[in-house]
Amino acid sequence: MMYSYQEDYVKKRNEITKEQNKAYESYIKKFDSYSFKTRVEAREKLSEYLEKSKESFQKLENDYREWMNKAYEYRNKLASKYQTDREKESKFSYAYNNYSPKERSSNMPQEDTYANQRKAETMIQSIIPSKPDLEQLKSNLMGRTINNQTARSLDSRMTGYSEWKINSLDELKDLKIQNATEKGDEYSLQIHLPLQGVVNKWDANIYVKYVLGRNDDWILTEFYGNMNIVPTGKYDKYIKTQLVNEKYGFGFSRNILGFTNNSNERLIVEGEILRRGQSNWGTFSIIVAANEKKTLTSKSLMGNTEPTDVSDYKITFVERSGL
Repeated sequence: MMYSYQEDYVKKRNEITKEQNKAYESYIKKFDSYSFKTRVEAREKLSEYLEKSKESFQKLENDYREWMNKAYEYRNKLASKYQTDREKESKFSYAYNNYSPKERSSNMPQEDTYANQRKAETMIQSIIPSKPDLEQLKSNLMGRTINNQTARSLDSRMTGYSEWKINSLDELKDLKIQNATEKGDEYSLQIHLPLQGVVNKWDANIYVKYVLGRNDDWILTEFYGNMNIVPTGKYDKYIKTQLVNEKYGFGFSRNILGFTNNSNERLIVEGEILRRGQSNWGTFSIIVAANEKKTLTSKSLMGNTEPTDVSDYKITFVERSGL
């Protein structure tokens, strides 16, 4: 029974394989006439050609499992006769495990099938889909996070200048592609994106890279972006800066950089300083509360916070603190 079912299974499978090969050959012959624009639509059309053979294969597999289950049930029924006789049970198992018919059907060689599959795949891979358009780009940017460079030297919780997560298409309405580069299967874009926060405006610069390769469409594989505040100059006049020489200890002195905020807004002041005794300029950021004074400080070698000894300074910008 089992070998009879297997023989019937192989015979029917070979017939379906022949039909499948004919479907592949027909698809390959008509491929150019379809003028496919995307690999996805080419695969969908191939699936239509192979649908009948796929359904036939599935039905054959289901029927075969049903046939073999019946054979196993009959085998177990026969074996139950010898459960009390170990010698006969052993002979029965030996006969069952070693029976082989004189002739057996063999599977049809798969070379033609594999060759057709490879040829169809090569033709599909030859299709170069259109590069991502502006709408697809915007969709791909949703949920992405842009790092805030303005707060690079401060705790973002203090400044309110946290990173920016793109949550709506409205935030991308002013997006401009500044440069697009295509190199083989890679497509890179440099993007400028103005952002309007509740408090300040920002300039974001974004880089994205799409890769096609053997994918069915362009896949975004790299993204990074950073943003800097757009200085308005509106609050420059509200910050008064003073460099005062202070004497301390046994004849020692230091130049202390102090700030006075004469506005009703909490302001962030950023700039560059030249520490006394050094030749390289460094950056600084400081938050000055509304109508308050504050001194620029840094940690000493002992770990204590002390006024920074400054030879010279430059103010980069003054703006409200917060996104």
